[in-house]
Amino acid sequence: MTHPPVPPPKRHVLYIRHGRTIDIADGFRMNQDEWVETLSELAEVTPISHDFDMDAVCDHVQPDFILYESPFFGPTSLNIKNVNAHPHIPRIGFQMQDASCSTRVNFLRVTESMNIQWIFSHMTEAALRQSPEMKAKVFSVSQLFDDTVFHDYGLEKDIPVSIFGGMLLPKMYTWRAATALPIAERFPTLVYTHPGYSNPVPRHKFPVAGEAYARLLNRSYFSLADTTIFDCLVRKHLEIPASGSVLVAPDAPSLKPYGFRDMENCILGDGDALFDKIAAVADDPDFYERIRKSGYDLVHSRYSRKHWRGILDFYECLRTLKPGETVRQDGVLGPFKAVPVSDPPLPAIEAYYPESVISSVFKKWLRVITSEEGLNPENVKLLEAPDWLNFFHESSILTGIFALTRGDLEQAKKLFLTPQIQRKEQSGFVEYDPEEIAWISLTASLSGNAELVSLTRRESTNMRHLSLRRMQWLGKVLAAGGDASKPPFDVVRRAADDQISIHWSGQLDLSTWFCLICRIFKANGQDGLLQTAPSS
Repeated sequence: MTHPPVPPPKRHVLYIRHGRTIDIADGFRMNQDEWVETLSELAEVTPISHDFDMDAVCDHVQPDFILYESPFFGPTSLNIKNVNAHPHIPRIGFQMQDASCSTRVNFLRVTESMNIQWIFSHMTEAALRQSPEMKAKVFSVSQLFDDTVFHDYGLEKDIPVSIFGGMLLPKMYTWRAATALPIAERFPTLVYTHPGYSNPVPRHKFPVAGEAYARLLNRSYFSLADTTIFDCLVRKHLEIPASGSVLVAPDAPSLKPYGFRDMENCILGDGDALFDKIAAVADDPDFYERIRKSGYDLVHSRYSRKHWRGILDFYECLRTLKPGETVRQDGVLGPFKAVPVSDPPLPAIEAYYPESVISSVFKKWLRVITSEEGLNPENVKLLEAPDWLNFFHESSILTGIFALTRGDLEQAKKLFLTPQIQRKEQSGFVEYDPEEIAWISLTASLSGNAELVSLTRRESTNMRHLSLRRMQWLGKVLAAGGDASKPPFDVVRRAADDQISIHWSGQLDLSTWFCLICRIFKANGQDGLLQTAPSS
């Protein structure tokens, strides 16, 4: 007789989260609070969002592991005394913001100060495509939905197609913007305008959320959800099939790990081909019902709150490790397994990440910046007018480097300092990324700006990063007469204890980086200082 597996014991989690100093929309608050509520259904959770003593709290709570939630908009600053007490207790970071959020750097710096070795993200693919240095440390955890709210209410279907979110942010939701009007010309369509992201709602007086939203989905034959320019699954992709409607979405890579399959449990695509699929399914009630039920069964069997065990399953694997082993995840949302430690470290997730709109643009920018043809008019236009990318901190650094190659030190300074100004405005406090400090230090050296020199000396004191070591080595090379032929090993590749940067310029190999530095020196009237290039 085969017995069912014995479930692991209920673990105790110390859940550290920031309080809020500004009001945020109800939708944001509900989504943020739902994570800790969900974990509380699966484990014994002690949430804490005020100043505390780590030593005293861990003595009292005796948690199996500590989970640190990344700060949201307007977080309070936490003062944690004895922050590194009880080092034997595993510490896990939970990054829950968008892959472009200004709080990412603040979160990474706190994880370093707390000696957090592992990070989970429910936007893993977007985060890792946009910030490649995070690959060795970040695991994936699924989005979730509340099945007490999102389920089949048995309502009559009287809305052929619904689009919740309307035409909000068309440069972010490009597929939805391109699909909404054409689909409304072919099928009766309810376009429900987004109420806005502030409280109280200024846009309209008819916000819909919770059960009222789930019931509207239940009345819909089909409902649309975009994966955004990040190419990521959002909660709506689960809520639509969970409520008994058929999901219509772009044919995006991020949907595949969740088990979505075109014309099996959803409808994927764009343009006329997508509309033809919807018409074919609508004309065949049995076919429609098979797709609808398959989507419903998929999400209710995997992604409701009671199934959200990802971080807990990781801990169960972690606690069984032998010396010389570490944890690796078998694909996005896959199971965890023990593997030998490697040098350099392998990506935390054994998976391939196809390009997104954002990652492909950033790679193109790097090629432009490092190319000898970087000053042609087409490339100048590309980098000076990033359009919808101009709110990404990565853009400021890449365009700042390009300004250096054109000899515009003042513009470079302005661009390199832009991310810190935005972090101050949105998060209330400022943390620097090591890649930012590296390029600010070069700008300070070229311009002789004493204020920038002081800034970089202060901020780089406790930073560890490949780009900072390269800039320090560059200074030694210049002082020794410009011979860079014998670079030390630590400027060739990242070290195991290097901090994580969100920026792309740290992806350059040493030879490409050195050629870029030579071009920058030449553009700023300091040609000939570097006599010999690094040997391969």
